[in-house]
Amino acid sequence: MSCIKLYNILFLVITFSLILNIVNSTILHLDGTTKQTKKVCFQEHLVGDSTIQVRIKRLDNSLGSINGNELKVKIKDIYGNHLKDDVLHALQSNVFFRTPAGGYANYEICISNMVSKVIPIEVSIDVDNGREEAEQVESKEHIDKIGNVLQQLKEQILAVSENQDYFKTREERFRQTTESTADRVFYVGLLQFLVLIGACVWQMTSLKSFFKKKKLL
Repeated sequence: MSCIKLYNILFLVITFSLILNIVNSTILHLDGTTKQTKKVCFQEHLVGDSTIQVRIKRLDNSLGSINGNELKVKIKDIYGNHLKDDVLHALQSNVFFRTPAGGYANYEICISNMVSKVIPIEVSIDVDNGREEAEQVESKEHIDKIGNVLQQLKEQILAVSENQDYFKTREERFRQTTESTADRVFYVGLLQFLVLIGACVWQMTSLKSFFKKKKLL
C-alpha cells in the first residue's frame, strides 16, 4: 500500500513539474505595426537571492532577415530600478539577472518589437537553472574587459615607445646640427683670424715700404 502511495506521489510530482514547465513557457506575437501591440509586459513573482534566466526564442526562424536589433528586453523591480536593458542579437537569447536577497517580490519584464512587422517569440523563465551559465557569461565578460584593458595598455605603451623613439631621433638630429654649427663657427673664426693676421702683415709691409720710399727709415 505504501509503495502505491509513493508511486502516486511521485507521479503527481512529475506531472506538476511538467505542468510548471509548460506554464513557464509562453508564446507571444509582437506586432510592431501598432503602438499597443509592439510591446508586452508581464509581472513575475520571483524568489530573492536567485539567478533568473529569461530565455527568448524567435519562432519565425528568419535568420537572413534579422538585422540584430529588432527585439529589446527591459527588466525592472517593484521600485522601478532597471535590472536589464538589452538588445537581442540572435534567434535565441538568454538574459540573466540576479534578484536581491529577501523574500519573494514582483518583477516586470517587458519585451519590445522595434520593427514594423510581426515577430512570434517563445518566452520561458528559469530560476537558478541558469546560474552556472550566467557565471560563465559573467566570467567571459570579465575576461573580455580585462582583455580590453590590456589591449589599451599595450596601445598606450606602444604610443609611449613611439614618442620616445621620436624624441630620441629629434635629439640626435639636434646634437648633429649643434656639432655641425660649432664646427662651422670654429672654421669661420679661424678664417677670420687668418685674414686679420694677413691684413696686419700686409699693412705693416705697406707702411715699411712707404717709409723707405720717403726715406724716413
